[in-house]
Parts: sequence; structure tokens; C-alpha cells
Amino acid sequence: MSATTTMTANSAPLTHDVGEALEKAFTNVTGNLTETVEIVDNNGASTGKKKPRFIIQSHGYLDVRAYVAAGLAFPKDAGTFESLHPKDGLKPLNDLDPNVYQLQQETENVMVRVYDSCDDFNKNSLPNFRTITNETIVVSQLAIQNLTGLGDGSFQAMLNILTDDKYSEPGSEETDEFQGAAQTASDILFDMSKTAKEKAETIKGLAGSITSYGNKVQTIKDDVDKVVTKFQGEEAKDGQAAVAGIMSKLNTELENCRTALKKAVDDANSAKADYDYDKKVADTSVAYIWIPFFGWISGTTVLITYNKKAQAAWNEYQKQLGLQSDDKKEIASLEAVIGAVNMLSQQNKTMSDQISRAQVALKEIQKVFEEMGRDLERAAELMGAAKGYVRKSLFARKRVIKSRIDEAVKDYQDTIDAAQELLDTDSNIQTSGITPDVSAPKVE
Repeated sequence: MSATTTMTANSAPLTHDVGEALEKAFTNVTGNLTETVEIVDNNGASTGKKKPRFIIQSHGYLDVRAYVAAGLAFPKDAGTFESLHPKDGLKPLNDLDPNVYQLQQETENVMVRVYDSCDDFNKNSLPNFRTITNETIVVSQLAIQNLTGLGDGSFQAMLNILTDDKYSEPGSEETDEFQGAAQTASDILFDMSKTAKEKAETIKGLAGSITSYGNKVQTIKDDVDKVVTKFQGEEAKDGQAAVAGIMSKLNTELENCRTALKKAVDDANSAKADYDYDKKVADTSVAYIWIPFFGWISGTTVLITYNKKAQAAWNEYQKQLGLQSDDKKEIASLEAVIGAVNMLSQQNKTMSDQISRAQVALKEIQKVFEEMGRDLERAAELMGAAKGYVRKSLFARKRVIKSRIDEAVKDYQDTIDAAQELLDTDSNIQTSGITPDVSAPKVE
């Protein structure tokens, strides 16, 4: 074999010491694929125990799932949107500002695109996330099997032969047993290297489609931001004057409707309506994902923020008044537009942020497998020489190498456990019942 020193980009020269190569190949084999987290009980208190967490979960995957589920509550087509936001309901505003309807059309377009992107995630990206997690489990399982799980045919068994005391002297490596064990050990390492490289390529392809999805989400976010800015306006910055948004007109018109409505309502009943509304929001503002044994996942709630006083007045109307149909459409349309913009502003930004975090995790998995493949291949090449320097290096480092193998097996098992837990959690997520309001999902 060639003794030429090889270098890779941003790396040190490859070692020619087989013992050193094995130590490197079996040190921190799974990189950053897991992190250690505390285990908490049902009340959120620490149990004093810890467990590994898979990198995809640590980088917001479950948040992505939650926001995708919430995004599917957006209108899926123009007809659905217009049933929620009737054109004639905004007639008073159209009389004030002819741009309102055009802005409503832009809102319709981005909301339907958000729905489409979330539907696309469930059909295309979600299976890829699960496949990548499964591929990680497969690599780790095969590694454990090759290292220690094949009995007399394992790498550990070959290493025991190669580091036996009878091979402590120069020249003892010339026996058929030593040569055969060295070749078998080399073959095992090559097989492990090949598997890691193949999985890295597979993950690269799967991650590519998720990256494309992330780019689509970012494009939609940019368009959503433009629509939201037209509604909410912009603060003065960089020497530019503040830009007034149309939301002030929406709130003014809603205030007019509210004032007219309050005139017909008893003050005491109006106060009671305020109380009922506050209590309803407090009772139903929960996270959008329920996982058996884990409970609600916090931090993933996507709510439409309704105007408090308008909603209270609307509830009072439903109980007591019975407004004319046109008035009802005006109030409902105003509330729906305000709510839609608030939801767009929060949901799509968070979705974009979380999918970007998840992409970082996918790149790290690919990187770990690529490095694993390179390190194992280098060790296999050196082991296959079966020369005197191989015997000498193995004998000098045998305790450290065996210790590294034990650590590697534990790292692989931790990765399997963490990845399997994510798959189990993911398969038990309940998303039925999510609607674009404060209702909690149905728990089955």
C-alpha cells in the first residue's frame, strides 16, 4: 500500500499508526448526534436521572410538526378563504380605502400558500425526517454488531487475537492466525466504513429535499412579511419615516361597530361578557400537541389574537341581540382579518425559524457519517498491512483501543435509544382538533 501522506480539506495529515487510527475511529463516534438531558416527572420536577436526546428533536423537529399542523388550519383554497372573509363584509372599509380588498386578496394568496407548504411537508419532508432517523439507527445497530455482537467473528474478537501475549515479540506476526485476524479486522472496518459513507449519501439526498422545502418556506415568509407590514405598518428606522398600516383603519371601524353594539347592551351584561371571554381564553389556551405519557408540548401554541373588547361585545350580541345580517358580516369580517394577520405574522416566522434549525441537525448527521466513514477506512487500510509495525502499535495501545471500543458501543446505543424515542414520540403525536382559534386539539 502507498505510504504517501494524504490530507483532506481543513484536516491534519492522516496517521500511519494503526493504533492511533483506531483510537481516532472509535472516539466520539456519533459526534453531536445526541445530547444528555435530565429526565423529569409528570410535574416537571427532575428525577435525578438523565437520558440522550436525538439531535433532530433538540433542533426543533417537534415544533415544526406542531406548526405544520396549525398551518393546515389555514384556508386551503380561495373558496374556503372567502367563506371566512366575505368580500361584502369589508364594504365599509372599502368605501374608506379602495386598497383594502386588494390587500385582502394578497392575504388570501399567502394563507393558501402556507396551507400548501404545510401539506407538502406532511407528504414529502416528514417521511424524509423519519427515514433519516431510521438510517441513523441502522448505522448504529450494524456498528455494534460488527464491533462486539458477532461473537468470535467480531472486531473485538479479532483484536483479542492480535493483542495476545504470544504476539508480543518481533516476527511473531508472520503466523497464519495473526495474518488472518488482521485481514478479517480490516474487512470489518471496511464494511463499517462503506455503510457509513452510503448512509451519508442517502441522508444528503433526503436532506436536500428538506432544504428545498425550507427555501420555499422562507420565500413564503418574505411574502407574508410584506402583507403583514401593509397591515401593521413599520416603525421609523435608518432615517426613514414610519409607515402607517391599514390596521388602524380596521381597528377604527371595529371600534365603531363595537360602540354601536354596546349602546344596545346593558352595562352589567357587557361586564359579564368580558369576564366570560377572559375565562374562556384562559381555559383553552393550551399547546397544540398532546403526547401520551409526555403531556402537552409547551412553546408550540399558535393562537389568533382576537380584539378583546370586540370579542366580548360579539359574545354579548350572540346571547342577547341578534343583529342584522349585514352587521354580523361586518364584525365577523373585521375580526377574521385581524385574526388572520396576527396568525400569519406569528406562525410563518416561527415555522421558518424552526425548519432552519432542523436543517442544521440534518447537516450534522451527514457530517458525522462522512467522518465516520473516512476514519474507519483509514484504520482498515493500515490494519490490512498486517506488518510488524501493526503488531507493535496494537500491542502498545491495546488497553486504550479496547476502552475506546466500549465507549463507541455505548455511544452507538445511546444514539439508537434517542432516535427510537423520537420515532415513538412522533408516531404518537395527536394533531386532530387543531383549528384557527383557541380550541385545544382532541385528545384520543
